[in-house]
Amino acid sequence: MTNLYKFIIAKNGYAYNDVDIRNILFHSDYKLLKQFSELSGTLTFSVDENYKELTLYHNLGYVPVFIPFTERENWDGNIVSQLLPIAADGPTGYIYMDAYVDDTKIVFRVGTSDEFTYYYPFLFDYTDVYSNYDEFDLIFGNDGNGRDGAIRFYNIGLNKNESILSANIEFWISEKGSSNQDAKLQCWGIDEDDCGSIYFNLGREKTTARRTQNVAAGAGSYFGIDVTEQVREIIARNGWANGNHMGFYIFNDGSSSNAWRKDTEYKTYLKIRLPGSYDIKFKGIVFLDKIL
Repeated sequence: MTNLYKFIIAKNGYAYNDVDIRNILFHSDYKLLKQFSELSGTLTFSVDENYKELTLYHNLGYVPVFIPFTERENWDGNIVSQLLPIAADGPTGYIYMDAYVDDTKIVFRVGTSDEFTYYYPFLFDYTDVYSNYDEFDLIFGNDGNGRDGAIRFYNIGLNKNESILSANIEFWISEKGSSNQDAKLQCWGIDEDDCGSIYFNLGREKTTARRTQNVAAGAGSYFGIDVTEQVREIIARNGWANGNHMGFYIFNDGSSSNAWRKDTEYKTYLKIRLPGSYDIKFKGIVFLDKIL
């Protein structure tokens, strides 16, 4: 004989025949997951941060069924979605997210590019560098003559007077002189709204801001030149606009004979760090049902 009876429990305020199964606490025809708790938290990413974990504890003592959710930026704004392993590009660059559960906790893991650090290499490896004595490599120091160099970076994505945390020229050393003495430099920005070609012209207006330093690093390595104040001075100019080009002079500053550094591989780049942060929100729905 067919069983004509069912046992159904609805949430308070809903009928036993409600069409939305989420409003039914128990139905004898179906195996329903028994919700235990909702756990939530937020990961905040700021400059130089590209990996974080969020741990939320359920403390059941066994591995439960769970559903992870995330709210994050997308190209079209914020989206809320069930979190499966995600590897994608977005407004914060490349992002990877996943989640796992064990007998005490849910762990959300996020890896993302640093949205607040920007790198400006040569455009398409175009060698927009020049050094005195008609050389098209970036060099400073003393190779028998005092060597002064210049470099230009393209399409700088800063607005006029935009706040920056720091700016550095990361100078790649392909070759160095035979001297064990430090190579000495002084560095200015080229004080122009939109820096033009630097070829055969090392005498243009310089920024008031100037950096001097001694360089002990050898071939096959980078060293940084702090140009934070030079960049701030340039983007404060009346004619500065987002997307303009920016140039710098890197001149000899009394280096000893054969104390010089040169980039012949065109790996030098400009690194700019901006303030700011963004949040990625998570929620884990934990059920009493066991996975194992």
